[in-house]
Amino acid sequence: TYIELLIKSQCEYVERQYCAALLEKTVVETQLGFPQNCGPIWLAVMPVSAVTSVTYIDVDGTQQTLASSNYSLVKSQSGACIALKATGEYPTDAAIIYNAVTITYTAGFGTAAADIPENVRLGILARIGRAHREREDSPEFKMSMSDILLSSLKRYL
Repeated sequence: TYIELLIKSQCEYVERQYCAALLEKTVVETQLGFPQNCGPIWLAVMPVSAVTSVTYIDVDGTQQTLASSNYSLVKSQSGACIALKATGEYPTDAAIIYNAVTITYTAGFGTAAADIPENVRLGILARIGRAHREREDSPEFKMSMSDILLSSLKRYL
């Protein structure tokens, strides 16, 4: 129905705009390589609940898995990252190629709509209401109530 389409489209918009997973899902993210100077690997989608694996392509072209004993998941207000433990280290044999490192993780507020924080749900509902009321693009550029309600999802890296 039309309302279901509005709900789906506005939820997808929020996920894209704020790099957020509303409901729990598996995210597969790739990176060029491991950070220099043992820095953290920031994950693009939030909120992150668990890291499933970190794999990489070595200089011989073989896929390897970074042992989870080398790193931990660190969550903060601005997102989540993979950080090396005190005794951990990134591999020295990782290839420097496009998509050399693959991180698989679980992101989302939970498995049910009720798990999504109230301010986020209200922001989505406000977007749905506005999309239903104003079926054309507004010529004005201003911060809307839904943008304000959803601002807690915005990350600045």
